[in-house]
Amino acid sequence: MYFLNKGLIFEQEFVKELRNYFNSLDIDKMFPGVTLNITNEHPFMQSLDNQGPSNAPSLFPAIVVASESDRHVPTGKFIEVERLTIEPQDVDQIIPSGYMIEEETVERIRGEFKDREEKKLYGASYTVRRSERISIQIWAINVQLKNYLYEMLELFIHGGLHERMMDFRKNQNLVIFDDTVTGQRSGTYSLAFGMTLAGANIVFDADYMIEQTFIDTELIKLNDPVYVEVKHGTKQ
Repeated sequence: MYFLNKGLIFEQEFVKELRNYFNSLDIDKMFPGVTLNITNEHPFMQSLDNQGPSNAPSLFPAIVVASESDRHVPTGKFIEVERLTIEPQDVDQIIPSGYMIEEETVERIRGEFKDREEKKLYGASYTVRRSERISIQIWAINVQLKNYLYEMLELFIHGGLHERMMDFRKNQNLVIFDDTVTGQRSGTYSLAFGMTLAGANIVFDADYMIEQTFIDTELIKLNDPVYVEVKHGTKQ
C-alpha cells in the first residue's frame, strides 16, 4: 500500500514568498540598519527560545504569519472519492502533480509493475476542499516603518501573491479571496520587553484542495464494491 498526499501548509509557503518579495524591495536601503524578521513563529516566543528579553530588539521589525483557523468547505460531497487505475507512464507525473513524496518512494511504485502481467495498479483518491483564514501581524518600533510594511503587504496580497503561488493554483486549485482582505493599520501597541512596539494586522481567506491517494498493490482488478462514495460524511 502506498499513500500519496497532496497537502498545503499555506502559512509556510506564504512566508517563503514574503521573504522573496521583501528582499526584492531592498528595504534595508530605504530603512538603513533594518533587518526584517518574517516568520511563522511569534518573535515573543523566539526571544524566549534564544537569549530572553535582552535579545528581543534584534527580532524586530517582524511580520508574523499564522493560520488562524481552517475548515472543510461543503461542495455537495463532503469527501470526493475517485477510483484510479495507474499505468507505468502515470508514475512520471506523481511529483510534478504536487504530491508530497520522496523520489525513492516513486521508484518503489515504479518497481511494482515489474512482475505484474497486467501493467496496472489500482487505488482511490479522496479529495476535500479546505478554507483557511490567514492572519498577519506586523510589529515595529518605528511607526513609519510599520505603515510601510502594512502597505507593501496589502499590495502583494492583492497582486503578486497570486502569480507567485501559481503552482498551487494549478495543482490544488488555490484561490485567494481579495474581497476577504481586512486589516487594522493603526491603534495597536505592545510594551513587551520594555519597548514600545507599534502593531498592525491583516487577515484574508484562501481555499484549496487537499488530497490523499492510495495505491493498493494487492488489488488485481478494480471491482465496483471495493470503494464506496462518501456524501455528507456518510457512506452511500
